[in-house]
Amino acid sequence: MHATVFQRTLTHFPEGSRSPPTQHIKRSCPMAITPEIVSHVATLARLAIPDQEVTLYAGQLSNILQLMQRLDQLDTTSVAPMSHAVEMTMPERPDRVVNGNQRDTLLACAPDPAPQGFFRVPKIIE
Repeated sequence: MHATVFQRTLTHFPEGSRSPPTQHIKRSCPMAITPEIVSHVATLARLAIPDQEVTLYAGQLSNILQLMQRLDQLDTTSVAPMSHAVEMTMPERPDRVVNGNQRDTLLACAPDPAPQGFFRVPKIIE
């Protein structure tokens, strides 16, 4: 199989952006993960993968990439970008001070409070 080649067709980023928009990245060839690639990445990640598993992982990763290529062929121009597969909102609560201003109570629990109202901790940097 062929190696994937990413071609950037954008010479500058859009205003206020640090990265190019994804529609300007073209994918050309399908990618096959070889046992050599798996071994190389395992070495970089300092993973000890037995030789008999390297071929298994190479096949599994190649299957995942083939699935991604099939998904890449879908027309998603009418689909709005989203951060989750399901519409969700974060529950909010009122911003109220609860149990505030307990400085003296907390300092009373300290093993060695400083006189200025701070926690004294052991020195760790010489």
